[in-house]
Amino acid sequence: MLMVRSQILFKRLHQSRADHSFGKELIQLIHPHVLIIDDFGLQRLTASEAQDLYEVMIERYQRASTVITSARPLEEWMGLFDDPLLANSLLDRLAHNAHQIFIEGESYRKKSRTKRTD
Repeated sequence: MLMVRSQILFKRLHQSRADHSFGKELIQLIHPHVLIIDDFGLQRLTASEAQDLYEVMIERYQRASTVITSARPLEEWMGLFDDPLLANSLLDRLAHNAHQIFIEGESYRKKSRTKRTD
């Protein structure tokens, strides 16, 4: 299992393209049985981030489990991408055989902070 915040994931992939180790980095992201990408969609994706995410997801598709956490509603994800064709292709693969869990209500962090102050 590997857990990584989305912005760290994108930085790692960007750096790996710069130092020509993208293939090696991609293998490290494809290999785990479970990849958890945390805090997805906090900001709009650059063209290279969208392409890199697509590369990771296309290689993991139907081979390994991927968990993506986001505070952004799913219907807003398409707007994170500049290229609607790439976004549609990626989101279609993510949605296929996916289980969506929506958590509503008060923040867990706020609850735990309240307990500590009591």
